[in-house]
Amino acid sequence: MSGDLIPYWGPLPVPHGHRLPTREECFAAAARAFNAGRARRDALPVMDAAREAYVPGGPVVEELAAQIRAQREQARRRASTDTSPPPG
Repeated sequence: MSGDLIPYWGPLPVPHGHRLPTREECFAAAARAFNAGRARRDALPVMDAAREAYVPGGPVVEELAAQIRAQREQARRRASTDTSPPPG
């Protein structure tokens, strides 16, 4: 019965015909959001990505830019040494 109901992501109460999402659906949604954010960040020049990541009270833009550069370099190194077959 619960498989026929539509996952509901809004505020409570859950409307008729819907159900709360499962733990697995929540993890999958979080992964999609994280991956979309990472893809957006990686598509931007470093300083633009750092400015978008900045929040008052957090690390300064220059520190964020250094972190992004380091993460990109780490990803490049990992990609250049990865010998596993492509997924799919």
